[in-house]
Amino acid sequence: MSVDDRPKTAGAYRPEIDGLRAVAVLSVMLHHAGFSLFAGGYVGVDIFFVISGYLITGIVVRQCSEGRFSLATFWERRARRIMPALTFILLVCLPFAWWFMPPVALAAFSKSLFASSLFSGNFYFWRLEGGYFADDSGQIPLLHLWSLAVEEQFYLLFPSCVYLIFRFARRALRPAIIVALLASLVLCAVAGHIAPAANFFLIPMRAWELLAGAALSLWPSRRDAFAARGRASDLFALIGAALVVVPIFLLDDTSGFPWPWALPPVVGTVLLLAFATPRTVIGWILASRPFVAIGLISYSAYLWHQPVLAFARLISLNTPGTPALIGLLLLSLALAALSWWFVERPFRRRSFLTQRVVLASTVAAALVMATIGAIGWLGAGFPGRLPPRIAALAEARQAGLERLEACNDASGTRPPCHVGKPGPVTVALFGDSHAEALVPGVDALMTIAGRRGIVLARPNCPPADGVGVMPNRDAACVGFTHAAVKSLIATPAIDTVILAARWPLALEGSYFDNGEGGVESGPRITAPSEQQRQQLANGYRTTVARLLAAGKRVVVIYPIPEAGWSTPDYLVKLDRLGLPIVGPTTSYARYKKRQATEIALLDSLGQHPDLIRVYPDRALCGIAHAGRCETMIGGTSLYIDDDHLSAEGARMALSSLTPEMLKRP
Repeated sequence: MSVDDRPKTAGAYRPEIDGLRAVAVLSVMLHHAGFSLFAGGYVGVDIFFVISGYLITGIVVRQCSEGRFSLATFWERRARRIMPALTFILLVCLPFAWWFMPPVALAAFSKSLFASSLFSGNFYFWRLEGGYFADDSGQIPLLHLWSLAVEEQFYLLFPSCVYLIFRFARRALRPAIIVALLASLVLCAVAGHIAPAANFFLIPMRAWELLAGAALSLWPSRRDAFAARGRASDLFALIGAALVVVPIFLLDDTSGFPWPWALPPVVGTVLLLAFATPRTVIGWILASRPFVAIGLISYSAYLWHQPVLAFARLISLNTPGTPALIGLLLLSLALAALSWWFVERPFRRRSFLTQRVVLASTVAAALVMATIGAIGWLGAGFPGRLPPRIAALAEARQAGLERLEACNDASGTRPPCHVGKPGPVTVALFGDSHAEALVPGVDALMTIAGRRGIVLARPNCPPADGVGVMPNRDAACVGFTHAAVKSLIATPAIDTVILAARWPLALEGSYFDNGEGGVESGPRITAPSEQQRQQLANGYRTTVARLLAAGKRVVVIYPIPEAGWSTPDYLVKLDRLGLPIVGPTTSYARYKKRQATEIALLDSLGQHPDLIRVYPDRALCGIAHAGRCETMIGGTSLYIDDDHLSAEGARMALSSLTPEMLKRP
């Protein structure tokens, strides 16, 4: 992304490398736009890594051979190519972040700005919950700069090492790179099992990709390969193209990455660099004008596209559709062309500013941007810039998300949440994150009833025992539900169990589209087979039957209406756009249609004296607008996002469940 504008090998410009850059940047852009066909488009970063290692090594070794290598000159060239466009785009992002981001989001943006300005963004995003494939990754403007940090860390260390080895043990250079490549590859393989987030973001586990390009640059017969003609070169170039392109369409955010699935695109890029000359069919395609044109602006395109997409999502009331996304990508390319012409090209001219000025201004720009980031970070996103009512909405959303996280037993190491009055535990709230969202409502009921309850909840893990691993559920979910049911049955003091789950996600494997512009996004999920659906349904029926047989009172919570919009964010956007703050409503008929299978499952539980049914939709739908489900009442959002209830929403949803129902005779 940041290498020389005109890639050369032994002094000859290779347009096909610019074409390969075009493939890389377009695949990443299409992936970040959310097109499912290009779900594996993030491999474009791996293509960039290999190209960078290949070209940088060639430059350093060539200059060392000619006795004119200088670290100051090397870093000056990197600064000229990286910092002007990067600084300009970061500056453009600032007013949009200030105006449209709620406090927590602005604080997070400021942290990423601080880290990215100091080329350590990969460390920041490594520690971020959910990482690269987080549910809200499409709204993180600087997420893509993690890869730029990896390259810069490589540039900081690698040229010095090459220079020292070349000077004192020239023959050891190639073996040293091979050994380092293999060591990084082994580390990547090991970390893929024990530290997947670190494996994705950190340079020790990513260096092998850059070193693969470096090794090719030093390969003894590379000049013969570049000059090769005939079927062999075409065949190897075709294989390389397949290894690069196929993963773009086959991988997704559930694939283990970078190990082992980064191997095909890395090997494919090496083959293309070695064999795809304009004399081959693949090389001829890559060297064509459209590919080269996009390749020339690929660095700016990479910098622009994620902020453009992220801020469009942050600003838009509705989820951008396909036409809008295509328009945003075209806008990114247009902005890239402008910044390449007016920002990148002038600074790349060696006659424009002296080396000392370039290096000094680079340090100054980095420090200024880092300082701005630190101020926003320490200022907690400046909640005072929002009107009190809007700030309260944003604060309530964050409090709700923190409450969900506090009662999340995904790790199995946290103490369980309790609700109600102090005393012996007699009630359990059991289910997934939709059960967690009901905690404020259950807590209020338990407090009035004078009882104490425990929360047994794990995200995306419905309370159905005896069901094996299904799509979108991790293996630990099976153990969690089994242990929870076993414990509930074995604990006579717990006489009441409240069951809640987001059944459409479990049974249908689909996110919610309200049909009016609110389309839920998230990691790719897989629809279960009909057999798996039946297994889950039967597992739930069996769980309820076992709890009833054990003398428990079972409270079954029917499906909670989903909003489609992240309601608090929607209301904040209305304010920022100068529009009336009116809570959106969703179609009650659409709720019933989406939940028909799930409602039928809960209806099939039959009747029992100790079986209580609670219908949240009767409390949330048709109360203020006929045929509509509410998302806001009296200025208070009923949701903390697009499907989890807020504290007020939880209390309303459980309004038909009285404290007397929770008391045992």
